[in-house]
Amino acid sequence: MKRSLMFIFSVLLMSTLVKAQAYESTIKYNKVDQPALAIEYNYPPDLVEKALVSKLESLGVKGKSSKGFRVYSGATIPEINNTAMDYTFSVDKKSRKDKNTSVIHLIISGGNVIGDNNNSIKENAKSFLAGLRPNIEAGDLDVQIKTQTDVLSKAEKKLKSLQSDQSDLEKRIKKAQEDLSKNGNEQVQQNGEIERQKQILDALKARKN
Repeated sequence: MKRSLMFIFSVLLMSTLVKAQAYESTIKYNKVDQPALAIEYNYPPDLVEKALVSKLESLGVKGKSSKGFRVYSGATIPEINNTAMDYTFSVDKKSRKDKNTSVIHLIISGGNVIGDNNNSIKENAKSFLAGLRPNIEAGDLDVQIKTQTDVLSKAEKKLKSLQSDQSDLEKRIKKAQEDLSKNGNEQVQQNGEIERQKQILDALKARKN
């Protein structure tokens, strides 16, 4: 049993590691198929893109959004190359059915770097893409914390509402008990009044006889 569990764990781990590796690909950019690097992450595109942008901004690299791509012209990303180059990223869902898996594509301009045999920059770029995992996981954790905070806040609000309802119910119960006690006293008084009126009626009837 333990061996089976270890085997399954190993397969899952290897699957994760394989998916975390960048690979050579192509992507259509400006209506032309461009050589690119790509990597897949098991997270939704908006989360992955946010982590990517945050990572680049932490390096002092700022770009602009253009037709579904993020363009960084004349940018220096030291982890890839110390020379300024043009970097174009896209982050898309893997497929219509698989909305929670993202694919990052990276085009590096400046002599068709990816298409040429510039292995140093190419391998550095692959490492950069694979190295985004901690940023993505941190972003995912932030999302989970926010989601859980919202869930907790709603639960606390519901408890306060229930406690408020309890207070109202207790007041109504107390009022009902007071009304019940008052009603009982009034019944006793009314029974006494009925007896008094009966006595008067009996006395009147006795006079008639």
